[in-house]
Amino acid sequence: VRLVIISQLVPAEALSSAARLNATSYNLSRVLGPAIVGVLIAGFGADWSLAANPPTFVPLMLVFYTIRLIPRERGSDTHEPLLKSILEGMRYARRDRIIRWCLIVAATSALFTRGVLEIIPVIVGQLLAGDRALLATITAACGGGAIVASVITSAIIPSHANAKKVTSLAAIGGALAIVLVGLVPSMPTALIAFTIASFCATLSAINSQTLVYGFAHSAYRARTLTWWSTFSLGASAGGGVVMSLLAEFAALHTLVIGAGLLAFCSAAALYVRRPATPQAG
Repeated sequence: VRLVIISQLVPAEALSSAARLNATSYNLSRVLGPAIVGVLIAGFGADWSLAANPPTFVPLMLVFYTIRLIPRERGSDTHEPLLKSILEGMRYARRDRIIRWCLIVAATSALFTRGVLEIIPVIVGQLLAGDRALLATITAACGGGAIVASVITSAIIPSHANAKKVTSLAAIGGALAIVLVGLVPSMPTALIAFTIASFCATLSAINSQTLVYGFAHSAYRARTLTWWSTFSLGASAGGGVVMSLLAEFAALHTLVIGAGLLAFCSAAALYVRRPATPQAG
């Protein structure tokens, strides 16, 4: 819903800016929310902190009640079953070279780079022999990297051609940062590398998401963005699960290096094979 509703709040010419601002607010909330809750728990306890949460939904409900959505163009069959509609969205995404490319970039970056970011607690405990303080420091640094990437992408809006380059190059940068974590498993290196990886992964994801916003036909935009979310979030969670399972049978630093190399090879290949932007008119 967070991704889809934007397309029905702003006109088509403002979609790119709106998508980037939406991503910025999302990443800010991911970092600031836990920080605020931590302060509340420390000052008032968990019970009062939980009690303070429900009222925060009231402003959102008021906003949803007052906003007016822009009618979107319907597909050829407005009453088709849900499953058929979802599958038709996938077929549409598969036919469009740019959207298909964006989905693959999002999936591979999430699977290998974000998959490693998902197991930071394991890496801190086993590879770095760190404690809760180090975990908190690295987690905060990753959040900071994501926020900086979000702010940059909301302030600087590249052309579609440059957005594709940024999407791939950022994925390459994140992959190399992950490799560095495995090669030099020390606290300073991990702190810097994880911050860069989070920055690059967020930068790549926001640009690929914005490209989907821009190139998807209005009749298929909601379904296409649903698939983008599925590929990005599903691959991230799946990568973390796979890494955790493999860590039972192989050295963790080897797994981290391997994931980084796979991410690098995938991103480099996708950079070389990035599709051309259709000419206007």
